[in-house]
Amino acid sequence: MESHIVVENLNKHYKLGETVVRALDNVTFEIERSSFIIIMGPSGSGKSTLVNMIGGVDQPTSGNVIVSGQHLEGLGKAKLTDYRRKYVGFVFQFYSLVPTLTAQENVELAAELVGIRGKKLKERAYDVLSAVGLEGREKSYPSMLSGGERQRVALGRAIAKHPELIIVDEPTGQLDEETGRNMVQLIKDVSKKYGSTVIMVTHDQSLLDLADRVFKMSDGKLEELKL
Repeated sequence: MESHIVVENLNKHYKLGETVVRALDNVTFEIERSSFIIIMGPSGSGKSTLVNMIGGVDQPTSGNVIVSGQHLEGLGKAKLTDYRRKYVGFVFQFYSLVPTLTAQENVELAAELVGIRGKKLKERAYDVLSAVGLEGREKSYPSMLSGGERQRVALGRAIAKHPELIIVDEPTGQLDEETGRNMVQLIKDVSKKYGSTVIMVTHDQSLLDLADRVFKMSDGKLEELKL
């Protein structure tokens, strides 16, 4: 299968006084296109740092991240912003929806970033909200939705631009166990529909069976676990 993401000898070091913190310590791995990946590990292990590098939010001390043949290292702020806008969808633990916008408008906001306008914009919003099980709730504001429904809107917003890559950060943290598992299954199903690669950060070991591959971060180092 084609490698979508290649991470080569990735390091991220911080200096705290006289101490050097190795947030990422020579991380190397590849991810196949359209696969569903889980990265787990304790707080401070480097999980978020790693996905921030892949998502173009931060840059490494050294090493390379290559997404669809595009090298992220050395890109300036403007080009990294363009990369995130066009190629990456983010789903956050706390939803990060705009409270004054409806579910439809929150989704449209993301689709507009990639140049979708007019009738196609509305069609795209209705399509993705239907895909995440929110048909009929398009005009609802976040305050009118349950936690699970808000997370579905956040997922709809992430996929609205049909991104190559979706990065999901602790999507079940604010949900009960059953709702959380259903949400992760939905993320997997929707990503397969649109052909997106998913990298999900989680502490929840009960979700590992849903992944194609599972990695564990510990002290800045990455290892793959056998399923």
